[in-house]
Amino acid sequence: MMSYKQWLVLLGMYVVFILMGAVGFLYLEEDKELAERANLLALKRHVIETVSGLDLGSRGPVEDVMKAVGEECGRDFLQVIQDTPAKWSLWNSFFFTFTVTTTLG
Repeated sequence: MMSYKQWLVLLGMYVVFILMGAVGFLYLEEDKELAERANLLALKRHVIETVSGLDLGSRGPVEDVMKAVGEECGRDFLQVIQDTPAKWSLWNSFFFTFTVTTTLG
């Protein structure tokens, strides 16, 4: 049977292993997520500039359509803001790595 110290050493090694995996996933996925967010913000800016450039007669119906699309998608396309928190934070990466190791492991 394992002693208390041996069990703590194994637990510590497991936590370090999971942290290394979390940092690895964060490193691999964070850049892609940030690029996707930048693309979405650029698209939002383009939509706002396009709608703002319309004359007053055609702006109203376009704004109504954009609001309806935004309600369906759960995003406001007429404001340039970060809607959602980052998916690949250190905590979420840690949770993902923990889930993978316990599922496969």
